[in-house]
Amino acid sequence: MKVALFEHGFSHTEILLSQISFLIDSRIEVHLIGRSSEIAKIYKIPSNINVYCSWEKKNMFFSILNVKKYLKKNQIKIIILNSAEGKLIQYFCMLSNKKIQKIGIIHNLHKIGESFTQNRILANVDKVFVLSRYMLKYFLTLKQNKPAEYFYSLVKPDIKKDKKIKPCNEFWIAVPGVIEYRRKDLLSVVSILPKIKKSPIKFVFLSNSNIQDGAEFKLVIEKNNFQDYCIFFNEFLTERLMYSYLSECCAILPLITPNIDEYEHFSSTKISGAFNLALQTKLPLLLHTALAHNIEYKSCSIYYDNYTFASKLFELIDSCQNPLPSEEKIIEESLTYEFQQKKFVNFILDNQFS
Repeated sequence: MKVALFEHGFSHTEILLSQISFLIDSRIEVHLIGRSSEIAKIYKIPSNINVYCSWEKKNMFFSILNVKKYLKKNQIKIIILNSAEGKLIQYFCMLSNKKIQKIGIIHNLHKIGESFTQNRILANVDKVFVLSRYMLKYFLTLKQNKPAEYFYSLVKPDIKKDKKIKPCNEFWIAVPGVIEYRRKDLLSVVSILPKIKKSPIKFVFLSNSNIQDGAEFKLVIEKNNFQDYCIFFNEFLTERLMYSYLSECCAILPLITPNIDEYEHFSSTKISGAFNLALQTKLPLLLHTALAHNIEYKSCSIYYDNYTFASKLFELIDSCQNPLPSEEKIIEESLTYEFQQKKFVNFILDNQFS
């Protein structure tokens, strides 16, 4: 059995490693098709994976032709579209061999019905993957008459960490992702800092703070003399640096609350990368109570609201100082590797084309 993974960009490459691991552990031969062969180096793709660079600068139709030729040459009958969006994927779906099973991973379900390109892709794929159980629930309400399933990206890169960088008397909270007001309730951090002054807590913003709203937010922090409670980066973080900092944090804070513009999307039609990072690193999530309806996160989350944010942070410090033995930690079965791997592969292989 052979399966190809096709990622035509770089936006969603962080979920490739889990899919590759799921397939390899089922003794399925994996072919990774990407815009650049560098993708294998950047994300520590195992060396036994077939990697093919399909990109042609001259014309995207040449890129599509390259992929078609590669699939035919290697007799691949199943292809997973890692980012089922954009013109290139639209035309690939329309022009590819109908005997090849196309499975599209849709990252932004709210675009269905709004985007002509997204609708054409959906019409031409055979199955759909989404990235959370609540996204699957939403997709089923759209009545698209497509087999659909969800999976979580649970595998992190095997990256050598940098030497220890956190002072022993500090407790770090990771805030991954681009600093944007529409995606993160950044002002909630500003409002909480006066309440935790003289505490050992620091918020680590794991992104380039010089893009989007980063510069403006840093000015707000500086204006209020909160610099000692935040860590910022002035450039793009490498995978190694990001995971090195994550390894020294005691929780992940997505900052998704009803106060942000994209709250409705993040609670039903898309997933924040912070959730996958938490599952990969086994770090607890600091989640606003507005997200408590997503029950699969209950076993790995600490919930707060505007009134309890500070007290929950202090409770977190206490739990970091006095961690529970691993056997006392209860993990939702649907969040285990074995459960996700079996479900992922079964969905791919179910009702294969003849």
